[in-house]
Amino acid sequence: MIDFAGSSVSWLESQRKSASDQATYNQTLLERSADALSNVSGVNMDDEMSFMLQVERTFSASSKLIATVDGMLKDLLAAVG
Repeated sequence: MIDFAGSSVSWLESQRKSASDQATYNQTLLERSADALSNVSGVNMDDEMSFMLQVERTFSASSKLIATVDGMLKDLLAAVG
């Protein structure tokens, strides 16, 4: 009788682990599917924020370049004129 009880507990634990693993797999599949759908049909906030930061850095670098060129042209005109 004790062997039967031990076997039953072992079988139940095996079934519980299998169900838990399947639930974890299904949850991961659902999350990845939702992310893929969002990437195809919606706006990905991480990508948009990354792009916005890149545009901001590009604008800052361009602004510095224009200010430097402006200063050089002023110095050139002052030296010539």
